[in-house]
Amino acid sequence: MVVSNVAVRFWLWLCFMQYVCVVVYAGCAITPNSDGHVDIPSSWTEIGENAFYNCDTLKTITIPDSVTSIAYEAFDSSTLTSVTIPDSVTSIGRYAFYKCTSLASVTIGDSVTSIGGYAFYKCTSLASVTIPDSVTSIGSSAFSGCSSLASVTIPDSVTIIGSYAFRSCTSLASVTIPDSVTSIGRYAFYSALAWHLSLFHIASQVSLLEIASQVLVVVHSKTVLAWHLSLLEIASQVLVVVHSKTVLAWLMLLYYQVVISKLVQMDSKVARIYKI
Repeated sequence: MVVSNVAVRFWLWLCFMQYVCVVVYAGCAITPNSDGHVDIPSSWTEIGENAFYNCDTLKTITIPDSVTSIAYEAFDSSTLTSVTIPDSVTSIGRYAFYKCTSLASVTIGDSVTSIGGYAFYKCTSLASVTIPDSVTSIGSSAFSGCSSLASVTIPDSVTIIGSYAFRSCTSLASVTIPDSVTSIGRYAFYSALAWHLSLFHIASQVSLLEIASQVLVVVHSKTVLAWHLSLLEIASQVLVVVHSKTVLAWLMLLYYQVVISKLVQMDSKVARIYKI
């Protein structure tokens, strides 16, 4: 087949523009058996980068206690349905389970200290997750796009929740944030907790406005009011210097009263706003 230079250049242009540029790679470091199961050898100390990347026959895996880390993109885009991470593992790398859309069950071992950025990004079948007391940080976009995730409990050990950590978790109805958390990244709960927020615990050491800036203001079309979020961001930066939690709470309440009146003026339809 002869491919003209013009066609090649056009494909490269599409690739550069991120319209068409798909490379399919299957990285089954160990071929799953007929049931889709893999037993990792006890000689392994790490599940390396891209070890099971796009492995489309993998369903379950047994990870031995010899393994101490799960590396970058280890199971990226695989068909894994469940995984138990043993207590020997101390870190879950970035993109480790990225887009494992069939992953419905995850048990994280008690020695994991960090969940890397995008670790469980768009694991759309994942309905619940328990983060152990050993974890101190949840990376950026770690659970972003987990649209089936309905509940998550963040332990007292966590101090940092990264930007977009739970973005677009549209089924999320319950979140518990402990008083150990001192930093919540930008848009950590963006597009989540909007329609059926039933429980949102905020501990005393977390700025109320910092949390409030993550919660969507939803009008009839599910559109985020950009000006509102911008104002909240500005307000959160100004009010962070205020030491009294009472003053913060009062100012936030006053601010929401102003926002509600603005919404009434802007739209004749019923606007819903979720307040802390």
